[in-house]
Parts: sequence; structure tokens; C-alpha cells
Amino acid sequence: MSTLTRVRRRRSVIALACAGALALGAAACGDSGSGGDAEPANGVPATAPFYAEVAVNDGGDAQSGAEAALRKILGTDDVGAEIERLVKSSEDPPSDEEWDDLKKVKRIGLFFTSLEGENPQGAALLAMDDIGDVDLDTDGKEKRTYKDVDYWVDGDGDVSAKVEDFVVSGTEAGLKVVVDTVTGDDVETMDDNDAYEDGLERLGAEDALATAYVDAEGLLNAVGRSGGVPAEVLGQIRQQLAQGAGSTSVMALTADADRIKVDVLGQGVTQPAGEGGGDASAVLEGLPGGSWFGIGFPGVGESLRSALQQALQLSAVGGEDVSAQVQAIEQALGVDIENDLLSWMGDAGLFVQGATVANVGGAFVVQSNDPAKSQAAVGKLRKVVGEVVTGARPRNLSGVAGADAGFEVQSPSLPFPVIVASGGDKFVIGLGAPAVEAALSPQSTLADNEAYKAAAGQLDGVQPGLFVDISAISAFVKGLGLDGDPAGAEALKYVDRFGAVIAGSGRDGDTARAQLVITLK
Repeated sequence: MSTLTRVRRRRSVIALACAGALALGAAACGDSGSGGDAEPANGVPATAPFYAEVAVNDGGDAQSGAEAALRKILGTDDVGAEIERLVKSSEDPPSDEEWDDLKKVKRIGLFFTSLEGENPQGAALLAMDDIGDVDLDTDGKEKRTYKDVDYWVDGDGDVSAKVEDFVVSGTEAGLKVVVDTVTGDDVETMDDNDAYEDGLERLGAEDALATAYVDAEGLLNAVGRSGGVPAEVLGQIRQQLAQGAGSTSVMALTADADRIKVDVLGQGVTQPAGEGGGDASAVLEGLPGGSWFGIGFPGVGESLRSALQQALQLSAVGGEDVSAQVQAIEQALGVDIENDLLSWMGDAGLFVQGATVANVGGAFVVQSNDPAKSQAAVGKLRKVVGEVVTGARPRNLSGVAGADAGFEVQSPSLPFPVIVASGGDKFVIGLGAPAVEAALSPQSTLADNEAYKAAAGQLDGVQPGLFVDISAISAFVKGLGLDGDPAGAEALKYVDRFGAVIAGSGRDGDTARAQLVITLK
């Protein structure tokens, strides 16, 4: 028999298994086992406010998809051997015996039931093949028994045990929850949790590489019982989560030869569809075509207004009159935050472009609902910068196509001037004249960018709001000479096997969906 964990390694080995699987690394670490069909979800109560599960080596579609992705990422057909080489060359590698036992792990489940006290209460469940051939390390630990299940407690209060087909590691309270769930009659488990199961079905991810479930209400109740957060603050958080993320959230990670995809489904969203307006996708696609990073923000004025109001409310709960302080600052600077700034701000975008350090630049672009007000804001901000920023001497902007008004500020710490400008229905704060000119009068847009179009085509049922061209960033880094260093060259070898990152969101009734995709070459 081999020993699954040593005293000094117990937590690190479990963390290694979880992290490796989530990184697609452990999904193909060995041959598919021939043991039972134990599911960690069957050992976790349906009421758990947080649950995550990883398919490590279960021989199903999740593992096949992960192997296809890994063949591209690692550049080899022998995925298992390459993963073993990488893991065993790490700073604190597992022993041969520990590695052999890790290869028996089929699925890993992790849950929390309480956040009371200094440490969360919960446990990790490892569903394993040939569990009878796995020994737990018991040296120096106290043996205890609960409902005929023996378990061992170390000096830190962490426990380990074998409960039917699971190796369980966590807190004592967490272990007892597992025992009660596995041995109890008619105990509802995560497999019976309709929000979790229905969420996975709606995502089409019943056989995902990794899944997670969060019951926002249950999690906040657990935080509240811990006594570390005032009830008024929790109330504000609860309201905001219900409006934007819903009462429960389900996440699924899948992979294949073309992409790695993370889906998040928020269920029970209370904010009416369309409230706040805006179109992040349209803003993103209107950014300059040479951008290798771009993100869209819908209704930025309304978002900033809501954030300010929430901050003022929370400060009032803490007994501070921040509202009066804000008014004093407005009077001192001669700026009305609502009328001079927030009132005209619509959708916004942020981008970065440039193939070398010499021409890199970027800008924050806001669509103006009132061009007269946004142009007037340029003059007000020029005055504020001159009074507030030490040593700043704003000067008139010239030679930037599309700018109706603007100023620039040169800083010794930056290679390019910071520019504030308005032109037509756009307001721009940018780094470098080329970036600002591209923002005001783009020669092409991301909608025409082939890398963007290919990445956007990998999204399912959502509209894009974020784009990162990994290939362009790799070329930029190589231009800095970092590929001349052996470690840098080794890292870039793997980076070059990725194409782009694309993310987006969508809404259907009381359900919100977000998705992130990393494309593979």
C-alpha cells in the first residue's frame, strides 16, 4: 500500500491536485481508472452555499476534451508524460508514491458550509479508484471516531479520513457533514440541488471539466453569522448581487482542441432587463482596429452614479458624512460631478495598441450624450489638473485629427503625454497623440480585425465585451528581447500556442450569462 499524504504535504498535495485539474494539467495525468462511480456531489448536502467539482481522471468527455486542448498547449501527443515532467520538476514535487495515488483520483469536490470563526468549515472529497490500497498518513495525529468512521486530527485541527469511496480532508465539522450526508437516509445532496443541476443543463455543461455553485443568500448568511461584516453592509451587498448576479450562480469550465471556455450563469436576477442601457459590444467593435486589448463598458455614467450613491450610503452606515466632503471638494474645484461629468456619459471603451514600446499607447473613450457638455468638461478638467497635480502645466492640444478641444500634460515618468480631448460625440483620455487620434477618428475598427472576428465566433449565446490578442502581445514582448532569456523563451513557447481571449455577456429574463473563451492555435 502507498501513503496518500505526509504530514507536511497533506494540504499541498490536495491543492496540487485541484490546481492541476483546474489548469487542465491533471485531467490526463494517468490512465482512466476502472473503479466505482463515486461522485463527490453525493457526499455534499444540497444546502451547501459553495460547491466546486473537478473531473481529474474520470475517462469521460471532459478528460477527452482536456487532452485535446493539452496536446496543443504542451505541443506533445504524450500529455501524461509531459504533465508528470512539469509537476515533478516543480519546487516541491510529490513523491513517486504520492504521484501514483494522485493518478487514482477521478474527481475532486470542495465545499464550505460555514464561514463562522477564523476558518471556513468544509472539506475536500477525492473520489478514487482502489481506495482500499491507499493509506492515510496518521503519524503524530489523534484518532477519533464519528458514526463508526475513524478519522485523524493533526495539530492544526485539520482532519483526514476515508469515507466509503472518498478520501476526505478538511475541518472536523466539514468531515462530519460528509459522514452525515453519505450515511444518512433521504439526505438531499448537491445532485438533488435543482439550481445547480438546472444551471449546468442550461449551460450544456453536464460533463464539464470543472463546475462551481454559489448560493449568494446562503454565503452572505454565513458571512453574517461570522460577525465580521455589519448587517447594513451585508444588506447592500445582498441587494447588488441580486440585481446583477442573481440568487444563485453556476460556473462550468470546458475545453477542446479549439478553445478553453468558462461559462457563468446567474439565476434569479432581479434587475429589469435592459435597465441601465448601453451596448458594450458595439463600443468594443468601434474601438481602433489595431487594438490588441479592448473592453466595452455599457452606461458608464449610470454605473459611476450608482457606485457613488452606494459609497455614500455605506459611509453613512459607518457614521461618516462623506456626502458633505464630496460637496466641499466640488466647491473647491469648481466642478459639479453630476452635471459636469456623469450627466453626459454614455457607453465607454478602453483600448491599448502599438507593436513596440516606441508606439504603444491607449485611451479611454466615452460616448457623449451631450457633446456641448463633454466639450465644456475638457476645460473644467484642465483647470482641475493644473490646480491639483503638482508641477503639471497643461498646454493646448494641436495636430490631433478629430479633436475639437483638448489639452495635454507631459510627465517625466511617462514616454508620451497624457491627453484629454473631445471631438464630436466622443470624449477621450489617452496616452500619446496617435492613440487619441485613433480613438477620435479610427481608420479601421475591431469589427474589421480578423483576429477579433475569429475569437468572437467562438462565443456561444453572448455578445462580446472584452478582447485580448495574445498573439499580438507575444510579438510585443518578443520585441522587448525577453525571448532571449531561456526562461522567457520557454514561457513564450507556450504563450504562442494561444490565440486570443474573448469574453461577453447576455441576459434572458431573470437569467444573466457571462462567458470567457481562450482560443487555441
